[in-house]
Amino acid sequence: MNIFSVPFVWLSRFRYRKGFGVQSPFAYHFICDIINGDGEYYAFRELRAERHGLFHRASGNSLKMDKLLFRLANFAHPDTIFAPERGMDLGRRYLSEGCTSAALYVFRDTYDLRNTLSLVKNVGLLYLDASSDCDTVFKMAFPFLSPKSLVIIKDIHRNDHMRNFWNSLKEDPRIILSFDIFYAGILLFDHKYVKQHYIVNF
Repeated sequence: MNIFSVPFVWLSRFRYRKGFGVQSPFAYHFICDIINGDGEYYAFRELRAERHGLFHRASGNSLKMDKLLFRLANFAHPDTIFAPERGMDLGRRYLSEGCTSAALYVFRDTYDLRNTLSLVKNVGLLYLDASSDCDTVFKMAFPFLSPKSLVIIKDIHRNDHMRNFWNSLKEDPRIILSFDIFYAGILLFDHKYVKQHYIVNF
């Protein structure tokens, strides 16, 4: 996405800012304090130094997006984190630093993922992007997701395939809460909440 698109996206979602109109206390907290949180964490200084040293080559994410990965991992506090190998070394660092007690599993392809899944009982946090055969990976990982799991899917508006995949997930009755921040989608599975989809100005 070019730099001129960012203000357009933000303005087009202006009415979804700061949890406006959200009635669920949990969703309001999640949108305001996790998705759009602005707190500085202990690890950010070291990660920022790594980021400058790598000249962004190993992430492909904006600093804002990588900080969100950190906050989501910190919120979910998963036992396991699964992420693709390609193109997001620094993004994985933000995920793993967000929950240092989690075991990080990196998969190269679906064959590698199948072997890795055989080693675990659950997938606590799953990160996907448009280059990781995300629909197939999601189907493979789904039996290992629990009500406490969290899934992050990057670039949900990248092309028709990703938009269709995202729309199918929003309608899936097994997925309870979905958050569209344009640059990514976030899924939660806890049935104690009422199924709902949220558009968020990130």
